[in-house]
Amino acid sequence: MKTNFKLIIFLLIGAGTIYVLNNPIGQIPPPGKFLDPFNGVWKNALEPDIPKSKTLKMEGLTNNVQIVYNERGVPHIFAQNDHDLSFATGYAMARHRLWQMDLSSRAALGRLSEILGERTFEYDRYIRKTGMTYVAENTIDTINNDQTTKELLDAFTAGINAWINTLSPADYPLEYKLLGHVPEPWSNIKSAAIALSMSRALNFSTNSIHMSSLKAKWGEKAICAFYDTPPKYNEPVISYQDWDFPLVPPEPPKLDFIPQYILDAIVPEREPGVGSNNWAVSGNLTQSGFPILATDPHLQLTLPSVWYEMQINAPGVNAYGITFPGCVPSIAMGFNEKMAWGSTNTQNEVLDLYEIEFDESLSHYWYDNEWVPLTWHTETYTIKDGKTIIDSIAFTHHGPVMYMPGEKQYSAVIPIAHAISWAPLEACNFFKSYFQLNRAQNIDEFKHALSFLNAPTQNFGIATVSGDIAKQPNGLWPIKWEHQGMFISDGRNPEYDWKGFLPFEYLPYEVNPERGFVSSANQNMATNYPFYHGNSFFGTTARPNIINRKLSANKSHTIENMMELQLNCDNFWAQTYLDQMFDSLNTWYVNHSAPDVHSTEYKSLQILKNWNRINEAESIAATIFDRWIKELDTLLWKPLFEPINQAVTTTPSIDILFMVLFHEPPAHVYAELFGNLPATADLLAQSFVNTLTALEEELGIEQENWQWWKINGLTINHLLNIKALNHPSLMVGGSRYSPNAIRITHGPSWRMVVSLEDSIQAWGIYPGGQSGNPASKGYDQFVNDYAQGNYYPLKLYPSLENAAKENKTILILEPK
Repeated sequence: MKTNFKLIIFLLIGAGTIYVLNNPIGQIPPPGKFLDPFNGVWKNALEPDIPKSKTLKMEGLTNNVQIVYNERGVPHIFAQNDHDLSFATGYAMARHRLWQMDLSSRAALGRLSEILGERTFEYDRYIRKTGMTYVAENTIDTINNDQTTKELLDAFTAGINAWINTLSPADYPLEYKLLGHVPEPWSNIKSAAIALSMSRALNFSTNSIHMSSLKAKWGEKAICAFYDTPPKYNEPVISYQDWDFPLVPPEPPKLDFIPQYILDAIVPEREPGVGSNNWAVSGNLTQSGFPILATDPHLQLTLPSVWYEMQINAPGVNAYGITFPGCVPSIAMGFNEKMAWGSTNTQNEVLDLYEIEFDESLSHYWYDNEWVPLTWHTETYTIKDGKTIIDSIAFTHHGPVMYMPGEKQYSAVIPIAHAISWAPLEACNFFKSYFQLNRAQNIDEFKHALSFLNAPTQNFGIATVSGDIAKQPNGLWPIKWEHQGMFISDGRNPEYDWKGFLPFEYLPYEVNPERGFVSSANQNMATNYPFYHGNSFFGTTARPNIINRKLSANKSHTIENMMELQLNCDNFWAQTYLDQMFDSLNTWYVNHSAPDVHSTEYKSLQILKNWNRINEAESIAATIFDRWIKELDTLLWKPLFEPINQAVTTTPSIDILFMVLFHEPPAHVYAELFGNLPATADLLAQSFVNTLTALEEELGIEQENWQWWKINGLTINHLLNIKALNHPSLMVGGSRYSPNAIRITHGPSWRMVVSLEDSIQAWGIYPGGQSGNPASKGYDQFVNDYAQGNYYPLKLYPSLENAAKENKTILILEPK
C-alpha cells in the first residue's frame, strides 16, 4: 500500500510537470517546447551567422544570384537584374533579421496585440489613430501606380517569403519561441509601414501644448522671445543666400486664438539636442585633395540594430551602406562608385494640432461657419486570445482625430477633440526614391531622386568623386505664416489651414559653398530663409559649433581626423561659459561665506576648475556640470511655469538660458515679466548647492561613483528589453551636446567616413551585429569595437570576382 502511494505521487508529479511544460503560463509560452533540445532555444545557438557555401533553388528568380558574405556577416549581393537583386536582398535580410522585421512592421501597423495580447491594445489603437495604417495603404496604392517599383517591391517581398518558407518550427528565431507565435507571410504593406515608422520616430513631435499654455499666461511675444530668438552662437545649415522666390509666405490671422483645452503634454515632445551629425569637406581642405564625407545619425540604440549593412550590385547600380531591415532593398546611407551620402534630421515642424468643435451627434465638426461631416476609417484588431475588436477613426480635412469625446485615451495627457495635420500622411513612392538614390551619378540626379521622398524630412550631405559637395533637404514643408504650428491651431478657422507645400526647388540648399564644407547637426536651417519651418527650440548650437570650428581650423583634413571629430566629446557649454560662471560665483562668495576647504562644495569646485571640459567616460566634473545646468535651468525658469501650475519642463534652449542668465537679449523680456533681471550670482550659488545635494542623494557621497559613464554610459537593450538579451552598460564618453552624442540609450547609430577618391575608400561601424539571433556571436559582435572608437573597412567590390577573392562564403541562388 505504501509503495502504491509513492507511485501515485510520482505519477501526479510527472503528469503535473508534463502539463506545465506543454501549456502556456499567462503570456509565457509552454516551457517544454521552449527548452526542447531539438526544436527549442538550444537549436538557435547552433544556427550559424554566416551560411555555408551552397547552391539553393528558388522560385521567383529569373537568373542566378551570388551572395558573398565577409567575415562580419555582411552580404555582398551580385545579381544580373534589379528584380533578382530585390528578391535576394529580401532573402538575405530575412535570414538575419526576420523577427525584428516582423516586430517593427507590427508596431508600425498597430498589430502588437496579436502577439503580446490585450496589454498592448491601447498602444495599437493609438498608432492607428495617428493614421499609420491609412497612409500605409495609400502608400501601397501610390507605389502600385508605378509598374517598375511595384514589381521590385513584389520581388523584395517574395524574397523575404522565400526565407520564411524554408523555416520549420525548430528554425524559428528565438523570440518567436519566447512569445509563442509563428512567422506570417510578408506583404508589401509591411515594408511601407516600416518606412513610415521612421517618419513617426523623427517627425512626429510637437511642443504646441506647452507653448499654448505659456502663451495664454504670458502672451505670444514673450514666448516667441524665449523659444524663437536666434541663438548667440548660431551656425545655420545653409550659408547666407539671397533667396528669390515668386511665392510669398501667407499672412497670419488677425484674431488671436486661445485654445479651450490647455493640457500638460501631447504626442512626444521635441527634445533639444536630439539628432545627428553630417558633413562633407571639399578636396581643397583635405590632405588627399579628394572630398571626404562623414555621417553619424543619432537614434535610440537597440539589439538587433536599426540598421542592416550590405552591398548591392546589378547592372546600373553598385552601392554599399546601411538600410532599414524589411523596408527597401536599397541603401539608405552609404556610397556608390560616384558619390556618398548621409543625412540628419531637420528641425521642421510638420505636425500641427487643431482644436476641433463637434456637434452633439459627434458626426460633424464646425469649420468655416458650417457643420462638415466627419469621414471614418474602420480598423479591425485581432487580439492574441482570439478576441476581435472593431474600431473607427474619425478624419477631418486637417487629418485624423486622436480621440473623440468620450473615448478612452492611451495616455491621460493626450487631448480629446484634437486633430493632427502631419505631412507624412501624404503618401509618397519612397521605394522609387531610394531606388534612384542608389543609382545617382551626380548631385542633380540625387536631388531628383530626393524629390520623391516626402518624409521623414532630412538634411542630406552629399560628396562626389568629381569633387562636388552639397547639402540638400527633402520632404514636404508646409507653407505657413510665421510661428504657425508653434501653438495649437483653431480647427474652425480656414486661416489656420496649411496653404499647401513648398515646391521641392524652393527648399534651401547649397552646392560647393565658399567656406569649403557643408554640415548639419540639427541646427537652424537658414537665418534669412523667407518661409517659416519651425522655431529655434529643437536645434542645438553646441554640436554645429564644435564641428564647424574644427572643419574651419584645418586645411588638410584626413580620414583619421574626421573619425576623431565623430568621436569628439568636447563640452561646448563648459568651454564657453564655465569661466563666466566661476566669476559670478566668486562674486557671491565675496559677499557671503566661501565653502570650507574640506567640504564637498569646495572639492567639487576644484574638480570643475581642473577639468579639461571634455565629457570623458571617467570624468566626475562632467557629471557635476551637467547636473548644475539642469538645476540652474529649473531655478531660472521656475517663475515662467509656476503660475500655470506646470512642472518646469520644456524650458527654453540652453543657448537662451545662458543669454538670459548673463543679461543678454532676451533678458529684457524676463525683466518685463518678472520685475527684475535674473540674480545671476544667487542663481548659480543656489543651483550649485542643489546639484551637490541631488548627486549625493542619487549616487552617494563617494565621488568616484559620480563618474560620467555611470550615469550617461551607453546601454543597448533588446527590442523586448529582456535583461538577459541586453548589452551591459558601456564605459564611454560623450553627451548630447558633443559630436559623440551618447546619452544612455541613444547615440550614433552608424559612423561612416568616405574618401571620394577614384576608387572610393570608406570606413564605418554600428553598435550591434548583422545577426538578430541573441544566441549567436553576430548578435552584438561590433559593440566593443564601437565603444573603443574603432571602424571597419567598407569594401565596395566592383565585381563578383573581386568579392570572391577576399571572402570564402558564397551562397548561390538559382531559379527553380
